[in-house]
Amino acid sequence: MIGLQEKQKNRLDLLQKKNNIIAIASSKGGVGKTLVAANIAYHLTKLNKTVTIIDLNLASPGLHALFGINSPAKCINSLFIDSSTKLTEVVVATKIKNLNVICDSHHSLGKLEKADLFVDKLLSAVKLLKSDYVIFDLGTGLSKFDTKLFLSAQTALMIGTPEPTAVKDNFSFLKLCVLHRLEEIYRRDVAALQVIHEAQLSYNSALNDNIKNLIKNIMPDTNPRYDNDKLNFFPKYILNMVRDDSDLLYAQAINSAVNERLRLKLQQVGFIPFCRQLRALLKKSSIEDVLKNANGAKNFYENLANELVADSWVATKYNAPIKIKKLTKVDRDLYQDDQHLICTSSCARWGDCSYQHGGYPCKIKYIGFMNTN
Repeated sequence: MIGLQEKQKNRLDLLQKKNNIIAIASSKGGVGKTLVAANIAYHLTKLNKTVTIIDLNLASPGLHALFGINSPAKCINSLFIDSSTKLTEVVVATKIKNLNVICDSHHSLGKLEKADLFVDKLLSAVKLLKSDYVIFDLGTGLSKFDTKLFLSAQTALMIGTPEPTAVKDNFSFLKLCVLHRLEEIYRRDVAALQVIHEAQLSYNSALNDNIKNLIKNIMPDTNPRYDNDKLNFFPKYILNMVRDDSDLLYAQAINSAVNERLRLKLQQVGFIPFCRQLRALLKKSSIEDVLKNANGAKNFYENLANELVADSWVATKYNAPIKIKKLTKVDRDLYQDDQHLICTSSCARWGDCSYQHGGYPCKIKYIGFMNTN
């Protein structure tokens, strides 16, 4: 009989198959996710790659509007409604060479409730698309549909903005990804699944310890600093709408949260500057002109596209991981108790924060997955 550890290893091997999918996610709306997806796609086409963007924001699709497609004959929801529909039938060519899109519409009420049942069908259908890259523009919120697709992608990019709610929501999304990955690995272990399902509904120290033990037992002979390899989960992070250096603290905030609480390394890809004229440009210019200009982030997108093609992720001067100047640390952390909001010397605001010295409230609310002040 195959032992539990060998079964887990076999399952991880299945999860590690490569694909050409780039998933772009954010649990918070309004962070510019769709435009980032379009920019990445455009700059990949400049490298002579064919790209298809799929609008998977089922609750609030907007890709069709961005590309000026008023009423596509068929949308992604056709795949959910009619089992005979092929994904290749709903592809729409854009005016940009080598760039296609698959749109969605608001016409399928109730599709969100059943969407996660179509994940395997969608992933199988994507293999038939004649594209070098397929970009999933995922929805907001915490649906299993989105986390499953994010986990399935070869490249998983999370988009955030300099807001406390974006830190909180995106942390919750990544936490749910970890729990859903554990569901896949322990799918035949009833006791483990019960712990995982409880952790999806609530948080306490005992549950957190149980989850850590489940992760540890995947590869018990190893004790890495981060558990990305154990979970085969390598999320990357882009901070969008950055106005000045102080906004970079929010990238450090979610980085600390993910490191400390999920034991994951969240690769900081870089940041995109805020563009005051963007709304006006989208109204008066073609989408190709907007993407060609890249709104002050041309070097960022060019380097990101090159790294995707090379699969190297080597930092460059235009696309370097965010580094925050280390602030002065004191001898001990204020709180080690899981029941408190995290306040440690690894916080980006350590040494320059009234909350640290007994003030109120925490300016970042920087983890937010427990108390939010």
